[in-house]
Amino acid sequence: MTEPVISPDPAIHPLGKKMAAGLSTSNADTEALLSGLEIVDIDPEGDLLIDATENPICCYRFRVCSSALRRQSPVWKQMLFGPWKEAKPTDGSAWIVELPDDPAHPLRIILSIIHASFEPVPPHPTVISIQQILILAHKYDITGIVRPWCSQWLNVASSLFLSPADVLRSLYVAWELGDQHLFAFRLAEICSQARIDSEGRLVFGENIVLEDEIHLGPQDALQTILEIRTALLEKLIAPVHDALEARMKDNPFCTFNDPYGESARRVCDAAVIGSIYRGMTKALGGIPPRAAPDIKDSVAKLASSLCSAMAQVSTTHPPSITNCSPQLELRKLSENSHKDVPAVVTGIMKLGYKQYMGNQRQKTGLVLGSKFARYTTPSWKETY
Repeated sequence: MTEPVISPDPAIHPLGKKMAAGLSTSNADTEALLSGLEIVDIDPEGDLLIDATENPICCYRFRVCSSALRRQSPVWKQMLFGPWKEAKPTDGSAWIVELPDDPAHPLRIILSIIHASFEPVPPHPTVISIQQILILAHKYDITGIVRPWCSQWLNVASSLFLSPADVLRSLYVAWELGDQHLFAFRLAEICSQARIDSEGRLVFGENIVLEDEIHLGPQDALQTILEIRTALLEKLIAPVHDALEARMKDNPFCTFNDPYGESARRVCDAAVIGSIYRGMTKALGGIPPRAAPDIKDSVAKLASSLCSAMAQVSTTHPPSITNCSPQLELRKLSENSHKDVPAVVTGIMKLGYKQYMGNQRQKTGLVLGSKFARYTTPSWKETY
C-alpha cells in the first residue's frame, strides 16, 4: 500500500518554509500580472518584491534579494530589517515593498548593479538618466556603486553643447560624483546666463524657474547662484556709475588745458555723460541701477551691452591726448570680465561644498586634474 505524502510543516521544517515562501510569491506574481504590473526578475530566486512606477500607465515589480540590498545600503538595511512597515511580513505572505517616489527605470539600473548584473546600465546614457540614477544613489547612500561608470558619465555631463535643462542636471551630476571643477564651471555658466523675469523670479534658459528646481546639488544652491550673480553684476556696473559720478562733481574731471578754461572742461564731462546715457539707453533701455540685485538682465547680456554702449562714448577733446573718455577702460573691462568669472565662483563657493565633493570622490574614485583645465569660460561675444 502506498503511503500518503506528507507536506513539510512550514512552521518547523526549512524546506516547508521555502515552499510556503515560493507559494506566496507565486500568488503575488499572479496578482501582479492581473493588476498590470510588469515583473522583472533581477534575482529569480529573490525573496523581496519591489513595486515602482515609470509613469501612470507603466508599473513594474522587481524581484530582488533583500540581503544584497542590505549589504550595499544602510538605508535599505534599516528600512527592510528595522521596525518599519517595509519589513518582512510575519504571516508568511509575499514580501512586497512599494516605492512610489522612485522612478522605475533608474531604480532597475541601481538594483541590477547591486546584483552584479550590468547589462541594463546604458552604454550611452543621457544627462537626465545619469541624474536620476544619482538621485536614487544618494537617497539610498550607495553612490559608490557607480564608480566604474564615473568617468564616462562625467564626459557626458561636461559637454559644451547641452540644453539649459541638461546644464542644470549636469550641475547635480558634478556635485554627486565629486567633480569640483565641472561643478564650478556649471555654476559660472548658470550665474552668467540667469536673469530676473517679469514676476521677479530667477530663470535660466527659456523659462526654467530656478527656485522650482529641487536637484541642483547643495540645499542652498539657489542662494549661492544669487550671490555669485550679484558679485559679477557689481563688477560690471560699478565702474560705469563711478565714471558718471566722477564727472558730476564740483570740479571737472576733464584735465585738458583748454583755452576756454573750466567751462570747456565741464562741456567735455557733459559730452561723456550724455554719450554713456545714449549708448546705454540704446543697448539696455537706460542705465542699470547700481544695486546689482535690482538688475533684471543676465550678467552675459549686461557685459555684451556695455561693450556696445562704450563704443558710443565721445568727448569734446581728442582722446589721443587726454584721459577724458572712459571708453577704452570700460570696454576692456566689459570684454574681459568673463575671465574673472572662475575666480569669483571659486571665491564664493563654500568650504562645505568642497568638503562634500571631496567625500564623494572617495566613493567614486574620481581624481581631479588641474583647476579648470578641462573647461573654458566663453567670452560674452560667443554667448550673445
